[in-house]
Amino acid sequence: MNQGIRAALITMLCGAAIMLAWDILHGLRHSFFRGVFANFLLDTVWWVFAASGFIGCTWYANHMDLRAFIWASLFIGAVLYHIILSGAVRLLFCGIFDIFFKIIKFIFKILLTPAVFLYKILLVPFAGICKHILKRGGSR
Repeated sequence: MNQGIRAALITMLCGAAIMLAWDILHGLRHSFFRGVFANFLLDTVWWVFAASGFIGCTWYANHMDLRAFIWASLFIGAVLYHIILSGAVRLLFCGIFDIFFKIIKFIFKILLTPAVFLYKILLVPFAGICKHILKRGGSR
């Protein structure tokens, strides 16, 4: 295979992989992380991945020789991924992360049930007695 065609195909895959990372982080943002700080953190993670992925791809594919067809194939790979696969992949990762976090919440609920039970048995009556004592002591 010609070196230019090989470099173009590898860079197209790199563009698609960068957009795949964006969709994975979108699934995390949709399911778990909310707010300005989380958006900033996830965007920073994506930019670091995108820059390092692009540098790695161009190093492997074309020995860091940046030409116009490298940029064009990166863009074409990202656009093709976005048109063909992005919607389905976003739904897939949103569903996966939703299910994963529901399972984690269920596990923590099971693990924390004894602690909540002990809290209700031991500390709530003790707090009521202390409140009653303090109320009686304050009325003298």
